[in-house]
Amino acid sequence: SDGLWELGIWCDLDSLYFMNQAAMYPAVVGDKWAKMWAVCAMGNIQGFPADTTRCISVDSVVTTPAGSFTCYVYWEHYDVMLFGDYDIYKYYAPRVGLVGSDAVASGMHWKKRLNSYTLR
Repeated sequence: SDGLWELGIWCDLDSLYFMNQAAMYPAVVGDKWAKMWAVCAMGNIQGFPADTTRCISVDSVVTTPAGSFTCYVYWEHYDVMLFGDYDIYKYYAPRVGLVGSDAVASGMHWKKRLNSYTLR
């Protein structure tokens, strides 16, 4: 009723359990909350300091191989000393969930998109 929550991350050699709000539903442009970023790298969990996640759009159309979705767009910024600045954009479609994300850092761009889904 209040959004999408992450419960942890699993890696080959490690696991981390936390409660993290990944997306706020419903949201309005400008809503914000603190969120930690954690990734699996080289078999270990790398956690980065919490930063603010902001809702920057509530009606962006995102096209994926699974179709086009009207999405909430959330922006996160992390200043990671080892890697530099990261901007992460996540696209959530109501009643579907995460349909895509983009990570942008030091001139590099990683893109993920939903390939298929089935509603139950």
